[in-house]
Amino acid sequence: MHPTLIPDRTSSYDSMDVTPHETNPSPPVDLNDRPKLLIVDDEEGPRESLRMVFKDEYRVRIAASAKDALAILEAEKVDVAILDIRMPEITGLDLLEKVRILDPSIEVVMLTAYETPDYLRKALQLRACDYLNKPFDVPNIRSVVANAVTRRSAQQQAQSNIAQLTEIREQLQQLRVKEETMRTRWEIYASIIHDINSPLTIISGLVQLVNQRINQDQPLQTEDVEVMKDRMKR
Repeated sequence: MHPTLIPDRTSSYDSMDVTPHETNPSPPVDLNDRPKLLIVDDEEGPRESLRMVFKDEYRVRIAASAKDALAILEAEKVDVAILDIRMPEITGLDLLEKVRILDPSIEVVMLTAYETPDYLRKALQLRACDYLNKPFDVPNIRSVVANAVTRRSAQQQAQSNIAQLTEIREQLQQLRVKEETMRTRWEIYASIIHDINSPLTIISGLVQLVNQRINQDQPLQTEDVEVMKDRMKR
C-alpha cells in the first residue's frame, strides 16, 4: 500500500456506499450487449469497490497490475478503462501510453490519490477522458463512466457509418463501370447491326427492282445490271 499524501481523503473503502442505485424495472439486457469496463488498481480495496459499483451495468474485468491489464487488452475488446496512476513496475500513465498503441479508441479514466500538475498534463496529452481523485465519489464516477461509454458508442457508430458510406461508394462505382461497359457493348452491337443492315437494304431494293421488271414483263436493262453492280460494291 502506497503512503497517502492526503490523509483526510483516503479513508477506508470498506465504509463507502457502493450500493447500486435503485432504478425502475426495465427489460433484462443481454450480458454480451453491455459495454466492457476494465478496472486496473494494485490496491484491492478501491479495485473491489469499483467492481461492486459497476458489476450490474457493465461487463467488468479487473486487473491488479498493468501487466495483467495488458494481457486482457490484447485478448479482449474493452470500451472503457479505469486506471490507477500510482502502481508498481508500470505506472498508470505508462499503461495509458501502451493502451493508446493497442487501441486508441478506448475511453480511459485516470484515478489518483497523488494529484500533481505533471500527472494531469501527461494524462491529458495521452487523451485520458477524465481525471479523478481518490477516494472517488460514487455518483460522480458513475456519471464519468456513463459519459465515456456514450462517447465510445457514438464513435463506433460514426465509424460504422463511414464504413457503410465507403461500401456504398464502391458499389456505385462498380455499377458505373458496368454501365459504361454495357454502353460500349451496345454501341458495338449497333455498329455491327448497321453494317449488316446496309447490304440487306441494297439486296432488298434490287429484289424489288427485279420483281418490278418481271411484273411489267420487261427484261432487265443493261443500266439496271450496272446499278446493281455499283450498289453491291458499296
